[in-house]
Amino acid sequence: MPGSTNDALDWRTDHLLGAPFQEAALGPATLVRYPYPDGARAAKAAVIHVHGYNDYFFSRNGSLSAR
Repeated sequence: MPGSTNDALDWRTDHLLGAPFQEAALGPATLVRYPYPDGARAAKAAVIHVHGYNDYFFSRNGSLSAR
């Protein structure tokens, strides 16, 4: 379970947002989370942002849209 002592990722204070936000490296990506206090309701949704995805997908110079 995220945030538990059994979490497999190495979470640390996010270097841009600061506390209480946390970051963990996952290959070439960085995950960011807000650690809710114990007893808080679990999140019902998540957001993923892939930087540059739209630029690649909609470009006209050999990307997916040119197929």
